[in-house]
Amino acid sequence: MVGAPQESVRFLQKLLNRIGRGEIPSRSDIRRAVEILISGGLAERNRFTLGAFLGLMTHRELLTVELLRGLYDAIAAICPDQPLARDAGAVVAVGSGKDDFKTFNVTTCAAFTAASCGAHVIKVGCGAESSVAGSSDVLADLGVLPKPPGHADDILATLGICVADASTAVSSIFEHYVGQSVFFNALELVLPSFVGIRAPHLVYGVADSRIELVAELLHGQVHCATILAGRSGAGEWFDEASIFGPTLMAMLQGSEITTRELHPGDFGLPVFRDDQVVPPSSRQEAMATVRDVLRGEASAAHLSLVAANSAVILKCTGVVDDLVGGTTFALDSLRAGRPWQLLQRLREFEGDRR
Repeated sequence: MVGAPQESVRFLQKLLNRIGRGEIPSRSDIRRAVEILISGGLAERNRFTLGAFLGLMTHRELLTVELLRGLYDAIAAICPDQPLARDAGAVVAVGSGKDDFKTFNVTTCAAFTAASCGAHVIKVGCGAESSVAGSSDVLADLGVLPKPPGHADDILATLGICVADASTAVSSIFEHYVGQSVFFNALELVLPSFVGIRAPHLVYGVADSRIELVAELLHGQVHCATILAGRSGAGEWFDEASIFGPTLMAMLQGSEITTRELHPGDFGLPVFRDDQVVPPSSRQEAMATVRDVLRGEASAAHLSLVAANSAVILKCTGVVDDLVGGTTFALDSLRAGRPWQLLQRLREFEGDRR
């Protein structure tokens, strides 16, 4: 039970005081605090209390897997049921967005590229949050409409790629929240558990260094997960494997979690400059960039960035044994235009079913 507004405020204030004394909040405390936020029952004047709480909970010394589990518990109570893909080799590919370093729709391109190399990929589609165009936006402009998660299996079995609409699941979470913007750091680490569909494998990119916490949270939810956080040459975080600087990677396999730091050479690639990939400035440019990449007509930097991220998907699903081989496989497919051919087949398949 959330309780009356004044009781809720008192609970949050006491929790803030305890945190201020150096106490680590419990999973149940975090769940109750988030439920207060979800309820929407607090008046406008109490937003400062909520903002202070949400700001404190992202503090590096306080952000623990138990805190994330408290968030998970509260969100699971309001999130719709998420079907499990029938394909035992399927992978869900999703990025958090909200990067410090802006690129383009890399995860979308990597999903089609990896699928053109034999992986079975569910690309989770959302609209733009912090960029000019989200994956759903650019794919719609290219004639591909994301489908409800329940339709994923048939398309995946036929083509090896489908685009699942996460808007229902995501909106059911966000419509309850006050002050969404200050909730980013902690909530983004929990969201891969609530994208509308589940699969045995998951590749999740997040613009935050605390990837091992995500892996711990996902334990028991997926068989294999790879969590990525890349850095630009200037040190800015983004939610993809990097060809500009280091990439932090956490891998969950069964019950074992391993972490490593990757560099462009681990993909068999040179180091590219940050300015060799200029982010699109409009939705039209974003669509054109994705089109040119999938056709193999983009710059070496664009193709290499997508190939590196495709290699992560290919390795996670067992299509390749190592990242260098996966990158080479992906580059060959891109240069042959096979990802674009796959997108055209998906568009035609959807058109036949309408």
